[in-house]
Amino acid sequence: MNMYRPTEGVNDLSKQFIISYETFVDALNYIAKQHHIISMNDALFSSFLTNETVADPSGDRSIRILADGSITPSTYLIDENYIVANITEPNVLDKIEKSNVLTNLIVKTIPSECKGCAYENSCAGGVYDRRYLWYGTLEKKDPYCPGVFHARNNQPIEITASDFVSVHDGYLPTIFFRPKGD
Repeated sequence: MNMYRPTEGVNDLSKQFIISYETFVDALNYIAKQHHIISMNDALFSSFLTNETVADPSGDRSIRILADGSITPSTYLIDENYIVANITEPNVLDKIEKSNVLTNLIVKTIPSECKGCAYENSCAGGVYDRRYLWYGTLEKKDPYCPGVFHARNNQPIEITASDFVSVHDGYLPTIFFRPKGD
């Protein structure tokens, strides 16, 4: 399960597809009751729903190669500010590894508005692509931050150990689950 991302930014059209914080948390709690959650790769939701720290994979375990060969650190961070190399360049892998764009993402500059939050270190401001797609910057906290919504305390969701393997596990902020009994 991947949450909708408004790739053209938040506007009147995209707003109709953006689910509320409460709806998303209710859906996760429903899934957790009906299924085994086997992987949750979302820094924000993992930190306050599972009490586990999960790093955002953007720039670390994720890149995107665009149609023109440009390489960016994420499926959604695709504008010119995030282009780190082009697939046609010599020594492209060295250039990617030395890229300041990737290093800055991996270092995780936590938005100043997150300082002092109970989840500051585990969430680190939330998911990069949501922050960027909603606000056009990584300097603002995740739009699903529980503090914004004065969130109720949730019963921790258990991640079920599994032999699960997927190319998408750890690649994007994604939640994987399977029916109970499997």
